[in-house]
Amino acid sequence: MSKFLEIPNCAMTPWCLQQEALHYILRECRQSIDTIDYSGGHPEGNTKGQEKKLIQLLIDKSNGNLRMYGTAEELLENLNIFKNFPANLTFFDNSMECYQTRPRIFKSFNNEEYIAKSDLFVILQNMIIELGPVKIIHVALFLAFYLKTHEKKVENSMEFVKFDKNFFDEIEKEFKEKVSTDDALAARVLHGFVEFANLSQAQIVEKFQELIPSALSRRTHFFINRLTNFFNSAAEGLRFGMPGVWAILSLQIKALKSVIDRNPNMFCHVTKIQKSQLL
Repeated sequence: MSKFLEIPNCAMTPWCLQQEALHYILRECRQSIDTIDYSGGHPEGNTKGQEKKLIQLLIDKSNGNLRMYGTAEELLENLNIFKNFPANLTFFDNSMECYQTRPRIFKSFNNEEYIAKSDLFVILQNMIIELGPVKIIHVALFLAFYLKTHEKKVENSMEFVKFDKNFFDEIEKEFKEKVSTDDALAARVLHGFVEFANLSQAQIVEKFQELIPSALSRRTHFFINRLTNFFNSAAEGLRFGMPGVWAILSLQIKALKSVIDRNPNMFCHVTKIQKSQLL
């Protein structure tokens, strides 16, 4: 269970760490690192395990302004403390990125463990990515977009529920059965190739958009188009090809939807649950 409290390797990007740093440092120091061009300068691939190198790049580009925060290691340590709170994506304007926070378990005076409802979506993200067969940032982003449409049910609140490790152990078992078994994958990927056989590019984009269960903002629509274009251009390099990626995403999203729909007490406002029970 503890491994699903950590951000998956493929979900970490330089942009998120930069945004967190911009909110942490003094306003007077922000301009020097606000427009950094990462091309050729940031660590290759995802930033997992290379955060200190990226922070050092920010310090080097700041004209010395960030040296007041100590070494790269010290600044990174303080950033990790500063950014670690539930629903931090709203504060850091990371709504178009994967969840970047580490879920926190709080203890009551009775020594009972509680977790913020918003952090439950982070655990679902980490779990479905780690247990899935395709671990690239574009797939992780798509899954995060889906979860954020459901997280809106608990936004603008800070509700907590009891943390039950057994609950997540059961979800892990369910995800493994639905998205990790060879039989399930083979059948779904074959279905994807049949679905995509005679579709135009515009129709393919629509297939991906249909996986997100709510009206798309212009910004989200743009990102989904970009993701679809990536899947199309990188199809030969992806193990399953673009139809296979769509098929796997639909399988993962179906598994997520099943868990969320069965547990409204965990993934909805208490008031919304009460209203639905009265109707």
